[in-house]
Amino acid sequence: MLMQVIGFLHGAGMQVGLRHFDSRTLDWLAVALRSGEHTRHSLARELCERTGWLNALGRRCLSAAAAALPALAERIGIELPPARDMPDPAVAPAVPARDVPDTRLA
Repeated sequence: MLMQVIGFLHGAGMQVGLRHFDSRTLDWLAVALRSGEHTRHSLARELCERTGWLNALGRRCLSAAAAALPALAERIGIELPPARDMPDPAVAPAVPARDVPDTRLA
């Protein structure tokens, strides 16, 4: 089945917004999604690395890559891994006082 997906994608690229993704990128994503070993964040990070998707400061465009993943996964016909729950900042533990630097002048 996986080879059928890869064969289907071979030679086909995809445009998402202003970004073009070639067939090698789509093939990689199909294999990565099928493996079930990746989070959405790790997929976005790897997508940036594979395509050289960097901002003007040389940092990965993780938000844009994460936004493109649903369209790419839909094109391939494989679901993305579920989004992880974010911790509620209201119930996050407070930083102990000893971990805060002393800013008083001597």
